[in-house]
Order: sequence, then C-alpha cells, then structure tokens
Amino acid sequence: MIEDFCAYSKNIRGLSPATVTAYRKDLTRYYSFLESVGISLELVSSHEIRDFILELSQEGMSVNSINRILSALKTFYAYLVVHQGWEKNPVSGIRSLKKRESLPSFLFKKEIDQLLAATDNDFWGLRDTLILELLYSSGCRISEIVALDVSSIRIEGGSALIHGKGNKERYVFFGTPALKTLRRYLDSRGEHVADEEPGKKRPLIVNRRGGRITARGISYLLAGYVKKTGIIKHVSPHTFRHTFATHLLNMGADIRVVQELLGHSSLSTTQVYTHLGVTKLKKVYDRAHPHAHTKTGYTL
Repeated sequence: MIEDFCAYSKNIRGLSPATVTAYRKDLTRYYSFLESVGISLELVSSHEIRDFILELSQEGMSVNSINRILSALKTFYAYLVVHQGWEKNPVSGIRSLKKRESLPSFLFKKEIDQLLAATDNDFWGLRDTLILELLYSSGCRISEIVALDVSSIRIEGGSALIHGKGNKERYVFFGTPALKTLRRYLDSRGEHVADEEPGKKRPLIVNRRGGRITARGISYLLAGYVKKTGIIKHVSPHTFRHTFATHLLNMGADIRVVQELLGHSSLSTTQVYTHLGVTKLKKVYDRAHPHAHTKTGYTL
C-alpha cells in the first residue's frame, strides 16, 4: 500500500522525487512502529497514532519533523479512503503539534562577501562561486540549482526557467555579478565535462567527474567555506534562500513579488520574512508619520 501510494504521488500528483522519497521514509518508519506494537494497518485508531507521536517525541525528534510525518500520514490515509475504499482516516482528528515561532536565519551582506572571497581561482573555485552567486541572486532551492540545465539559462535576459515543487514553472533572475561568473564558467565548462551526446540534457553545475552535482555535494562544499571563513552560525543552502527574501523585503520589494520569485503557493509562507524588517519599519514610521514625534501623537 505504501508503494502504491508513492507511485500515485509520483505519477498522478506529479510530486517531486524528493517528496516521494520523504513519504516512503516516513511511512516505512510508521509501519515499523505498527509491527513493534503488533497491530495491522487496517486496525489502527487515533490511539495508536498518538502513541506513535509520543514515541517520536521521546526519541528527541523535532516538532517540525513530527509534523511532517503527521502530514504524510494524513495524506496517506486520505489516499486510502478515496482510492482504496477505506472507511476511516484515523489521523483526521489529530492536530499538528504546536511549535515555537522562530525566524529563519539569514546572512548579512558582509558574510556573503566573505564566502565569495573564500573560493579558489581555478575552474572549481569558479564553479563554487557560481553556486554561491546563484543561490543568493535567484533565491532558488538547492534542488532547483542542481536540476538546472545549460538550456534553462537565458543569458541575455539574466534569467532561468525553474521547475519547482509540484513541477510548477517560474522564472528567476540573476544579478550582474552572477551573470559575469556564469559567462566565465560556461566558457570553461566544456573542458571539464565528459563528451555529451547531442540532444541529451547538459547539467549546468557539474562535479569533478563531469556529471551533475548533487544537493549533498553542494551542502558539503558550502560547509567547507563556512568553516574556512569562520562564520559562527548555521549556514545551509536554504540559508541563502532566506537571505534572498530578507534582503529584497528590507530594500522595499513588494511581498507578492517576493512570493512569486520564491515560488511560494501561499502568501503566508512568505510573510515570515516581514518580521525580520520590523526595525526598518519602525525607522520609516518615525521618519514619515506626522504624529510619530509629537506630544499628542502615538509612537510604536
């Protein structure tokens, strides 16, 4: 049933391979729990679901991870009800765990410059510079950077066509520094790539074997540069996405434009970044509002 659900998620719903893999992992973990307590999938009630959540919590799993598994279970049982004729969804009445509100981490411009300055001057250093520039300049997810082909890039327009979550298409844009690096990289790329067959996809970012780089490979090289520069904060490829959104909003970009550039389906997902600009909003208010500094007026 799990494999049937994963096949449905991939072939009918068009979900990404990463999402399907996560579903399979979470549901397999759930099935192992059911085996350990000696109950079949058909006989599960909300009581067993809560016991499963308790076990995950006692193992030290984060609230976000538990909620992700809960979401997978709800989707799985909804599939069984609609497509397999099951009568009940034991997860339908169970709410996600409440999590503490936390603002996404981001990098300051100085830290971005430090990372870019840490790359080497050879071709592979140029490739790493391009990765950092693309992550910061476009706001792409790491999976989207990995999936970029040479044919996806529009040099003249400084843009690329991205296939994001749910195979949704959107355009992202690159700034002047990223475009300069991209041109230099493309001029040298052919010397470091194995013979490519005509008509085959040509990955933009390649590894040292000449094939498409992986998300793990990008995370590994980024960790090396963070260590090299001595930046004392957790930095992942997704941190660049947070940084992209934060810097745009702090410079006055419209939140709906940022939503489109990030590929968020819901505006509420993008709104978390607006909290990072509260200090700037206060300064704008103090400077612009007629009653900001009067004795009879109001202040924040």
